[in-house]
Amino acid sequence: MHAAAFTTGLTGTPTPVAPSLGAGQGLDGLQSAEWLAAAQHGQQLTHSDQPQFILALAACHAYSTVVAQSQPQVSLIPITSAPKPITTDELVAAFATHLAALSAAPEMLAGQGATKTDREAGFEAIKQVEWFTSRLRSDVTAAGLSEIPESMAALVVPRPTTVAQLREAYGNTASRIVATYGRWILSEPNKAVELANQMSTWQKRAVEWGQTLPTWPGWAPDSAP
Repeated sequence: MHAAAFTTGLTGTPTPVAPSLGAGQGLDGLQSAEWLAAAQHGQQLTHSDQPQFILALAACHAYSTVVAQSQPQVSLIPITSAPKPITTDELVAAFATHLAALSAAPEMLAGQGATKTDREAGFEAIKQVEWFTSRLRSDVTAAGLSEIPESMAALVVPRPTTVAQLREAYGNTASRIVATYGRWILSEPNKAVELANQMSTWQKRAVEWGQTLPTWPGWAPDSAP
């Protein structure tokens, strides 16, 4: 299913409508259509008072933004239950865990890498991941959360011993960050525009780190972050 502009059926359920492409437009036309769809979804975020509908729009915004920027592999996994809102305390705890997981993964590779090359890559990644964690902290703080505490609750399974496993660990954490943003949007839909933009950034990173991009609304969170 293609994420794009919405129409609303008689039941009020949002229905995605694929953007139209003229003959011969090809990839350039697809990317242009996705940029247009992403912009439309972003504009519509402020025109609804239904949290579930706003989350659906945010999901399409993230999907279209990533597809417009790259050619990701797409999965067809549907949601299994309705997403649930999240409390402020749960948000802080979730982001603390995500930050700890991002930081812990390269540290594990540096200490337990299968080869010297893997261990050296781990030490280099420790420096690089500081930018991602610093940006995430500043983004969520700007969106209204209190300062995120340091956490030791980093669940990184399996422990990365190769560069490929480190990339997988990063991708898994990025996907959980996307899910957390989804639940945050449900809880504070008045912040949907800001949160959807931040969420799209992490959806793009998840894809760059090897995760497939679920079709709308396949990625929508249905469990604790």
